Amino acid sequence: MGRIGLVAFDVDGVLVPIKSSWEYLHEFFGTRKESRKYTELYRSGKISYYEWMYLDTYEWIARFNGKLPKRVIVTELEKIPINEEFKAVFTYVREIGAKSAMISGGINILVERVARHFNADFWFSNVLLFDDNDYLIPGGMPVVPADKKGEVLRSLANQLGLKKEEVVYIGDSSWDESAFKEAGLSIIYGEEKEYPACIHAKNADDVLKALESYNNGSYVCGD
Repeated sequence: MGRIGLVAFDVDGVLVPIKSSWEYLHEFFGTRKESRKYTELYRSGKISYYEWMYLDTYEWIARFNGKLPKRVIVTELEKIPINEEFKAVFTYVREIGAKSAMISGGINILVERVARHFNADFWFSNVLLFDDNDYLIPGGMPVVPADKKGEVLRSLANQLGLKKEEVVYIGDSSWDESAFKEAGLSIIYGEEKEYPACIHAKNADDVLKALESYNNGSYVCGD
């Protein structure tokens, strides 16, 4: 038995090629200008995460004259491809007896599809809500505030009875910093980043090699 008990993944920018499912839909609905304004309001602490979700979803609904069917969102998100190269990573996680999780500040409709595809043990994401006629309701359930992924990861690790050194987290941006701090092995994925993490992985093969080295004890973060 190795040291890894849980491998947690960000979804947007890691398991799918788009950087943000929220931004992806803003591009589709033509609300990028508004979304940038709301992002800055959140970053500056002027609105809560729920208010950010409410304002974003309200803008989408407004573009559909107050009635945005769920099927429109589902159809658009289904166009996003999944990074198939990560199948080997999930296979390895299962082979060593560890659990896999997805902790995403993105949208549940996409995250659920990715979680089913890779047969993840756990997934957490923000949830869009719809009325009885499947029209989008402004707001939603803020399960994973963008800068609070670390709290979700720590809670899951505690639930599984795992120590920090038994946890791995893979993300791709500054929004993942809180989760990096909760993991014994943190991996920043994609382009070169300045965000603090143990290892930089340019592809899924790099991720797999990092997991193998950490699990067998030949790599310790900070060495």
